[in-house]
Amino acid sequence: MPSGELYKKYYKLVKSPVVDRAYRNYMKRMVELGLVRFEGKVMK
Repeated sequence: MPSGELYKKYYKLVKSPVVDRAYRNYMKRMVELGLVRFEGKVMK
């Protein structure tokens, strides 16, 4: 699932969602830890 689509679903389901920048930082860290798999363009 594309990250943007995942964020939109997350945003709708959570009472107090983090802003998109914080979400990207969390996702980057989860990729580094091997908790999620990343495919596509290089994450910065």
